[in-house]
Amino acid sequence: MRILKSLLFPLYQKIFGGRGYHRKKYPAKEPWNPLHQKRKPAAKSFPGKIESKSLDLLSSYSLEKGTELGNDIDSIDILEYLGYDIDYVKGKYPSKGESAVYGALNTDRKFVEINQDVPFNNGMENFTIAHEIGHIILHSTKTCSLTDNDQRSSIEKEADKFAAYLLMPTEKIKKVFNRVHGRPLYLKKKQPFYLIKKGARRKSALAFADKIIKEGGFTNVSKLAMVNRLIGMGLIKGIKYQKNALRRQRSK
Repeated sequence: MRILKSLLFPLYQKIFGGRGYHRKKYPAKEPWNPLHQKRKPAAKSFPGKIESKSLDLLSSYSLEKGTELGNDIDSIDILEYLGYDIDYVKGKYPSKGESAVYGALNTDRKFVEINQDVPFNNGMENFTIAHEIGHIILHSTKTCSLTDNDQRSSIEKEADKFAAYLLMPTEKIKKVFNRVHGRPLYLKKKQPFYLIKKGARRKSALAFADKIIKEGGFTNVSKLAMVNRLIGMGLIKGIKYQKNALRRQRSK
């Protein structure tokens, strides 16, 4: 009907001079204001924002040191730069199984505790400290309910991402990767060899990560952390994120 009226309007204008048919007049529209629109709920995590904050921290830390940072980022020194102390404790936290705790953060007293009852290498220690730095930067103004498992899981993942960005900055990784391989590494299942040698792709990924670490001087990270970083950047394909039974505790 609306289309028909639009088509007949010129004919009415010609015959009746505009009499007998009038289009409905609508009030002028107000300028669009985005503040009046409903906003969708924000996502729980923003990978780009997390990486940006890690780079901001590295930049300010570098300016404070008065020197350009190498690839072996010193997580303990950055922690102290933020005004936090580190303490190595024994007999305080669980150290075995799924309940094992690697690190703990106390924001009120401004210190990080490392559980010495848990055996881990230097790279894992650095990542744990960087993870706690992630909590300091991302979550120091937030409250976390110990009964809210979804919220705890979300902030732990964010802290892990921050640690990976801090210790293995994207541009530094790309630069070294291009020297070593130049294109993404594809790990495919090989039959029947894959069935005989279970875990071959994981071993291949770890061996490749070791090359990146040695070539780039990323002596501050473990091979497993490097594998997951390369997977996240799309530089290793054909294998999922590799898990490590890492547990951390947040405290106030």
